[in-house]
Amino acid sequence: MRTMLLILIVIAAAGVASAADEAKQVFDTLFAAKIKAVAATAERADDVVLAKDMLALAKTSTDQPALVAHLCEAAHDLTVRTVDGYAVAAEAMTLLAETVEAKRPAAREKLIALFTKQSSAGKPDEREPAGEALIALLIIIGDEKLEKKQYPEAAADYRRAFTIAQQKKSESLDEVKAKMEFALSRDRTMKQLARLQEKLLKDADSATAEEVVKVLVVDLDDPASAVPLLGRVKSEQLKKLVPLAAKAIGELSADEAMPLAELYKSFADANRGPAGLQLLNRAEQYFQRFLELEFSAGVMRTKAEVFLKEVQEAKAKLTTPAATARPKLTKAQALTIIEAKYGADGGWADVTDKVQNMVTNHRVAVTAINWLAGSDPRPFAAKSLVVRYRIDKVEHKAEVGEHRALAIIAPVRTDPSGKLQILEARYGAADKWVDVTKVVRDKSNRNSVTVRADLGVLGIDDPINGVTKALVVFYTHEGKTDVAVTHDGGSISLP
Repeated sequence: MRTMLLILIVIAAAGVASAADEAKQVFDTLFAAKIKAVAATAERADDVVLAKDMLALAKTSTDQPALVAHLCEAAHDLTVRTVDGYAVAAEAMTLLAETVEAKRPAAREKLIALFTKQSSAGKPDEREPAGEALIALLIIIGDEKLEKKQYPEAAADYRRAFTIAQQKKSESLDEVKAKMEFALSRDRTMKQLARLQEKLLKDADSATAEEVVKVLVVDLDDPASAVPLLGRVKSEQLKKLVPLAAKAIGELSADEAMPLAELYKSFADANRGPAGLQLLNRAEQYFQRFLELEFSAGVMRTKAEVFLKEVQEAKAKLTTPAATARPKLTKAQALTIIEAKYGADGGWADVTDKVQNMVTNHRVAVTAINWLAGSDPRPFAAKSLVVRYRIDKVEHKAEVGEHRALAIIAPVRTDPSGKLQILEARYGAADKWVDVTKVVRDKSNRNSVTVRADLGVLGIDDPINGVTKALVVFYTHEGKTDVAVTHDGGSISLP
């Protein structure tokens, strides 16, 4: 309180000075003399103590980015040269990257240098986590470049992470390799597309037009860009289904969703490259949409259920264990939402605050629907929810398609026996969730449980009409904390 009062006094005395000047005056008033004092001693311990004080003030001043920048940069400079200060320096740069967007690139470069040093010359118990944090940070940077379609640059970051993962024998090796290969594949595809488009300008034949359409739909997952070219192709199937693929999933009827699902399943069956997973994701969402709308038992519903299972099994084979593995810890870790956005290319809504406010007990469940943004941020497009979050010092990223639920949980204390433990179960969507923990626990049989996302089975009233709802179960088993998600009509079987 006394420190904050002093900040206000200094700012008042600054008169009409700019925010940057005010921040510098506050910082100098509070810490200039102290920095000079610790610099006069050979002892590094007092540097670390002072840096911790700066970091503590920075955490309570995030509404003043200029001041945060001074505090975090000074804290980093005080601690980066001593092994006892690496953790403080890393925390300072992480806070700076999250709080001051203009400083993010420089802060991340310092984090990369710091994690590199800490992973090889830090305290023994900090080396492995620092190596994993370095890999995770490079993945985050690569993911952001990938989202901006900077494929060569993203591949370079992934390659760097891959090299480190090899050296450290990290469990994330397969995940990083897959991302690197995907970025390289996208780069090759973009070059191929450019050649085809150039050819199409010179010779507008239907075969070339159809090649361009398939590259856009299959390899780049961009059916909307393919629609203007459909007048040049001969395939009636493409003419009929590509415009449907460009629509939001929630706008599709059962008669539209089923043929789309089969089309994307056929694409996925023929594609063993990096695009395979995105094709399977599309097929899965379309089969699920059909099953949500088609309630009557019959041949088509049975066919959809069989194909959906095949798609999900194929996805499981493509999803590496490293991509879903969670650290085995004995105490709870903090979950922080760094950024959350909902929409599609050409229209994104920032929903960070709304998602962060939904975090309770280091866990969150959120559905990717227009309620998040308050309106439709990108009409007539298939939208998604993208969440960048941190568990302790490590950044992660998760994404889910429209009308699907995303659930995240930070590792918690686990049952020493390794038995299945249901932490919490919820059913609902948007901000209407019903606690069904007791129902799920009551259905457990020894060390397993199977439960269906159905109002009758759960014994509850519909918490929110007119939208797809999810059943989310947070649990621990054999030292791992995890979460299972299914949607209306689906089942969860644990472990």
